[in-house]
Amino acid sequence: MSDSFTREVEGLSRIRHPNLVCLFGCCVEGGEQYLVYEYCSNGNLAQHLLSNTPRDSDLPWDRRVRILRDCALALRFLHGHPDGVTVHRDIKLTNILLTEKMEPKLSDFGLAKMLGMEESKVFTDVRGTIGYMDPEYMSNAKLTCASDVYSFGIVALQLLSGRKVIDLDLDARDQLTRKVGFAFQLFKGLKTQL
Repeated sequence: MSDSFTREVEGLSRIRHPNLVCLFGCCVEGGEQYLVYEYCSNGNLAQHLLSNTPRDSDLPWDRRVRILRDCALALRFLHGHPDGVTVHRDIKLTNILLTEKMEPKLSDFGLAKMLGMEESKVFTDVRGTIGYMDPEYMSNAKLTCASDVYSFGIVALQLLSGRKVIDLDLDARDQLTRKVGFAFQLFKGLKTQL
């Protein structure tokens, strides 16, 4: 096993939270490295929210709010872990898996960066998914917990609006304008319902 793979497995094996997918083990077979995680039978959040045949009955309003709350608790755990901060770097709908009871589990720690106990930021290669990445991180490669919070905000915007807010045909500035517009419309709609 490579040193980086071993470090990743050791780091992930210490992280346990009800809303993080559980790492059961690892193996090397034919030169390939494999991680074995718990199975989440209801697929990912994107399949329920953005598919061509939406299953809105699967995601009533109260369930959407619980999913957001539970994901926020998982992020708070990662960002405040006593052994050091873990920045996920790829928070998105497809990386939020759903259990049989529709409970969310944050998954795919392949891009996660574990910071030392004294570190609050690190300069690193920019990695993640376009549309979910923090514009500041994209422009200066400074990775902080705020990068995950931005990505989580995009997830929240999509989950609460029920609409895809990322359009890869737009440049970064237009994407940001579109996201702000969606957020404003959503807020305005919620305000009138109160």
